[in-house]
Amino acid sequence: MHRPAPLARLPHFPSQDAHTCLTAANPPAAQQVCAAACAAIGVFSRSAAAQCRAVHAGALGEVVKAMRLYTADGELQQNGCFALARLTAGTVELSLAKEVVIEGGPEALMHAMRLFPRRLELLRQATQALRSLVTSTALSTEFLDESLITTAEFLLTPPAARPTESFRA
Repeated sequence: MHRPAPLARLPHFPSQDAHTCLTAANPPAAQQVCAAACAAIGVFSRSAAAQCRAVHAGALGEVVKAMRLYTADGELQQNGCFALARLTAGTVELSLAKEVVIEGGPEALMHAMRLFPRRLELLRQATQALRSLVTSTALSTEFLDESLITTAEFLLTPPAARPTESFRA
């Protein structure tokens, strides 16, 4: 019986992750890889089982990290919102919802919405992710920042139903 040859060991960089090495070698390529990875994570996370696998593999943290690192890249921000929307779609389990909040998902979504208010698909995906988190029965409102809840509720209210008077402090 023929046995395959063992795979060669890849070099280990204890103080650097793959993204750090790629960024040092070619910053624009790293940005493109991150944008494509966010889109792929969104496509992959179609089912609850896939969502859990992606989160346990560290995808959630990497999406948020990429969104924080490349704030000026509209495509990456949109793909990040897509990935977070897919990771939070459906009935969000308590552990997953907490992980999204702990990793900074809501802040990343809100920041992307502020940076790119004219990208309708980005806004739709970000709002979908926020809606999933806010309406999740598993996640208590005390775990979420009150301003996030207020902002998300405002965004989810149809424009015609929003109050017309301005808010005053």
